[in-house]
Amino acid sequence: MSGTASFSSNYLLSDQLAEYMRRRVLHETHPCTTAVLPQPLEFEVQTFIALNQMAATLAQAYRNPLPSGIELIRLSESLSPRETGFNLNQEAHILSAHPPYLGGYLDVPAIILGEGDAIALWYLPSAMSQSMQDQMVGAIPPLSNMLTQSISDGSWRTSPDYFGVDHHLLAGCLELSLARHQLGHAMHIILTRAHQPSVSADLAAPAARQWIQAVQTPLAILLASLSIMHPSLYNASHQAMRQLSKWSATNDPEMAAVLQHWPTIYTNISMIANQSAPLHRDLQSCANWYDMLVSVGNYS
Repeated sequence: MSGTASFSSNYLLSDQLAEYMRRRVLHETHPCTTAVLPQPLEFEVQTFIALNQMAATLAQAYRNPLPSGIELIRLSESLSPRETGFNLNQEAHILSAHPPYLGGYLDVPAIILGEGDAIALWYLPSAMSQSMQDQMVGAIPPLSNMLTQSISDGSWRTSPDYFGVDHHLLAGCLELSLARHQLGHAMHIILTRAHQPSVSADLAAPAARQWIQAVQTPLAILLASLSIMHPSLYNASHQAMRQLSKWSATNDPEMAAVLQHWPTIYTNISMIANQSAPLHRDLQSCANWYDMLVSVGNYS
């Protein structure tokens, strides 16, 4: 079923889905005070099913708060700026200094709470519908050569030691970045063209452009869920995208072209296929931001 409504083909699509999802989550969490919503005729059936599945999982997680017992601010302050997470002894020391209440295996939707009952993590198993997962996995084969070529000895992130050896499976790691910047530069360096944000080499490839257009709807549904999980981050990210659009229109035609179909309000998508990563800590983040980790396909 489809209507005649016009949908965006970039990150703005999430706004068109978010309003329905927010109302659906409100109904799921407060059924006695909000009316059941009719199916929006402008949505494809599979999109409608996926929106409802995501909304139901978000609501179930919200009704299942689990205190972590970790004082996240103190934990963050105790970590050095370059804490990699590679050192097992150091990680054991950190864990003993900040022991969590939680233990064992969690297999149901839940929110993990930090101090002050702030939501530190949303755990949403089975939130993505099978049709949306199939769409994401089905769009990957054109990237097979890029994924294979990404495996090298240059970094542990791309080391062949951590990727699956089955040659029938896709394996590799790509960094699709709309506004990649050179890490490690001192903040006082005067910006030159070489230091300005730019489209990453992986994203510049035609196959990558094809992929981001093929996964518009699944990623828009994920971003619509972010509008519920972290509204301030969602709104701030939209503002950043608008600023990038304005800047790139006169400074970077390639970025402006990518923005026409960039499907998310994050500036970076890491695609990792069939990798077992070692223990590590990602450094380029902030304690009050959410990253989004999505697992799709069949795996053990």
